[in-house]
Amino acid sequence: MSTTLTMTTTWDDVRAEWSKAQQMGHQAVLQAAKVGQMLLELRGDSPMRKFVSRVKQELPDLNPSKISRLETLARHMPLIEEHRPQSQRQALDLIEKAKRPSTPRRNPAAIAEIKREAAESRANYAAPNAKAQAAANDEVRDVVDGVAHEVCEQRGARDDVEAA
Repeated sequence: MSTTLTMTTTWDDVRAEWSKAQQMGHQAVLQAAKVGQMLLELRGDSPMRKFVSRVKQELPDLNPSKISRLETLARHMPLIEEHRPQSQRQALDLIEKAKRPSTPRRNPAAIAEIKREAAESRANYAAPNAKAQAAANDEVRDVVDGVAHEVCEQRGARDDVEAA
């Protein structure tokens, strides 16, 4: 059993709508989104590479980047209609901002607690290293003191021999 899909959109329709989108001023964003909807409809389940090749044949001034932007506009039509951006760039920025998760503002007490914990962590890390370094310094100091003492004793003995 085979199923035939009937499409209502043709390449001539897309070409005509794309031409309108390029010529219109304040309606360009909505028109571009409409072109994006039409491209999405024509693409269906086609692989992107094959679809882009076809678009290049039919609409040479549309590159993969433009196709992607138009489809993005189409997918976010309610947001575009609500905020009425004046350019595609504004619309795409609006869409990007809507995708970002909002970060809650922290209160000063929470920030102070985070800073305190970080300082405590640094202190706990530095303390063992400082103790080890101090112990090593003490060992070096002991060795140097021992050698200095021996040298002093030897000089003292020499001084005694020279005096006699």
